[in-house]
Formats: sequence, structure tokens, C-alpha cells
Amino acid sequence: MKFMFISPTHVILPRKTKDDLKVYLNLNVYRNLHFQVNNQAKSIYNNSMFEQLHKIKFNGMIKMKFRLIKGSHRRSDKANTLCVVEKFWCDCLVTYECIEDDNDDIILSQEYLPTKYDKNNGRVEIEIEDGFSADPIQDKQEELFKKEIVIHVRSRE
Repeated sequence: MKFMFISPTHVILPRKTKDDLKVYLNLNVYRNLHFQVNNQAKSIYNNSMFEQLHKIKFNGMIKMKFRLIKGSHRRSDKANTLCVVEKFWCDCLVTYECIEDDNDDIILSQEYLPTKYDKNNGRVEIEIEDGFSADPIQDKQEELFKKEIVIHVRSRE
């Protein structure tokens, strides 16, 4: 089964006496921020994903696809943004118990799709496909079986 999610490319950290801090989720920012600010950003990100994830439980192993949707035509390094979003996203999946752990036994693959543009609406679209087993031959047999069922249903119509 396929699931689609939307992730922000930045989070806003509230401040008491100063203006709120806008933290972009990319590797250049992530590695230079103070560890407490990184922890706050991750916490805000987790809270923002609650509505999308709190009732979802994936079956078996999963495959993930990430697509960066840029909000401007500025040049960007897709991997810098998607690697941090992927890290925060996988931690959210574990936090909300969508998956047991974010190791290689659960997450079969991650793929970065070509970047798209949507003026003033930058985001990351995440597609997750679940239901894979540890045995690729069994997965192929199940896929062929599903196709066979579709063929039989169509022939009856």
C-alpha cells in the first residue's frame, strides 16, 4: 500500500525576547547549529508531523521516496535538504510507532526523486510503500498473484 505525506523544508522556533528563528532543514544549517537548537528544531518537526502520523502503522518492510518541491528558482543542493528531512522523518516514524526501528531491517530503500517547482510553496513530498517481506522472491510471487487476480477480474467483466 502507498502512503503520501508532506514535510516542511523549515521549522519556526519560538523565542521569548527576540524574533522567532526560522531553521531550514538542510545539512549546511544542521551541522552548524548549536545542539540545543537542533534538538528544538527536531522537536518542533516531530510535533508538526503528529497529524499525519499518529494513527499509521506500516506492515512489514518499507520503501521511501522523497521529492523536493522548491518554492523558488534559486539553485539548491537537493541532497543537503533531503538528507536532514529524511533523518527527522525516520525518527518521527519511530517516535509515533509507525515502524519498530529505522534500521536496514525495516527500511529497504530510500530514493530521491527529481526536484519540482511550486512558487512560494516549498515542501518535501514523501511516498512510503509498505508490505514488503525479507524474501524478494516471495514479494515477486505476491506481485504476480495480484496481477493474475486483476486479469481474472477484468476478463469476467
